Amino acid sequence: MASPFRRWRPWLLLAALAGLWTTPAHADEGHPPDGPAPPVYSFAVVPQFTPERIQRTWRPLLAAVEQRSGVHLRLEVPRNIPEFERHLYAGAYDFAYMNPYHLIVAHRLQGYRPLVADISRRMHGIVVVRRNGPIDSIEALADRRVAFPAPHAFAATLLVRAQLHRRFGITVRPWYVVNHSSVYLDVALGLAPAGGGVLATLQLQPETVQQRLRVLYRTPGAPTHPIAVSPHVPEPVVRRVTQALLDLANSAEGQALLAAVPIRQVGRVEFSRYKPLESLGLDAYAKAEAP
Repeated sequence: MASPFRRWRPWLLLAALAGLWTTPAHADEGHPPDGPAPPVYSFAVVPQFTPERIQRTWRPLLAAVEQRSGVHLRLEVPRNIPEFERHLYAGAYDFAYMNPYHLIVAHRLQGYRPLVADISRRMHGIVVVRRNGPIDSIEALADRRVAFPAPHAFAATLLVRAQLHRRFGITVRPWYVVNHSSVYLDVALGLAPAGGGVLATLQLQPETVQQRLRVLYRTPGAPTHPIAVSPHVPEPVVRRVTQALLDLANSAEGQALLAAVPIRQVGRVEFSRYKPLESLGLDAYAKAEAP
């Protein structure tokens, strides 16, 4: 009479073989249950808008980049622009969406370099006033209080203040109100006679706010905000994230995600695109109002 082991032996062999066949499939996934977690890279966004709006526009975009690149990204939204600057200039962010002046400083201090930006347009700083208000010339703002997002906001503050001083020979009393949305709202409500902003951010405001404002002055054009990377991020990761951002332009859904930022036409950029800004002498205005 056969022993129980001999009767079950064929089935045990089949079970063992089945286990061998399925093991490689799990190993190919690259994420064993007891292995190290994949790295997560921080992605900060300069807070031009409210935190809620930034979360609403950037979280879906980064999710699409993660899906295409396989790189895990953590969205970071600082409370205000000065906080963003402190962390950026200390090299705390892996990736960051920043204004051109931030890039100039972060490149000098930490070696950040730009990857992509909106290459379809130039950025213009603007001065807005109430549509039915009494101010009809830039000269009327001399020694008046003017709302700005933050001391180092590139087009909205630095370019505007430089142009007011160099072209019109006037100075104003800066009043910093955290972000672009607050500038437009304060001017619309009459809390400030004028404010500095950017045409692209004005166009993203609620229609009720836009209808109460008019653009009094527009600065000459400058390069748009780049997405930049720290030199500490491995180059293969940089290539995958960059390509994923570029690939978004190939679908209507991806184009809509980029447009919400707003990036209308994404393209590769180099630091040489921003280097001429170093000759504008913006440091003089930034240092005068350093937080």
